[in-house]
Amino acid sequence: MLKRFNSNGTCSVVQTDYSLLNLAAESDFLPYCQQHGIAVMARGPLARGLLSGRYTEESTFHDAVRTSWNDDGPDRRKFLQQVTQVQKLARVVQSRSELVRSAVAYSSSHPAISVSIPGAKSAAQARMNASAGKTMLTAAERKMLVHALS
Repeated sequence: MLKRFNSNGTCSVVQTDYSLLNLAAESDFLPYCQQHGIAVMARGPLARGLLSGRYTEESTFHDAVRTSWNDDGPDRRKFLQQVTQVQKLARVVQSRSELVRSAVAYSSSHPAISVSIPGAKSAAQARMNASAGKTMLTAAERKMLVHALS
């Protein structure tokens, strides 16, 4: 779709969902943007809060964004799989604030990403997210985080 939209070479910025739990953009999308000088805004670097480390298999949700994670079905199965991945990652980074910092820094550190825009519901969360933006990860650090999820 991006290639069609940019057929005349005038696309200058795009926004995409990109996080440690959603690496799909790394295969074709981000390299295309790099090759064509298209800035990328990464939304969802905390994967709807999953990469905050706050949720467990027992978590229930009442907000419109996450209620489908309560029901038996594909969304619930994906949620449970991702909680397991986050728990593995949490053992590597060793604190909740470090988990958030690593997740935001992961998306911000990709060479194609111009800005990473995590959500926040409180001033404390916004400060934590902002502090994560001060850190750029090396390729080896990024690879280690992806490896920790498996």
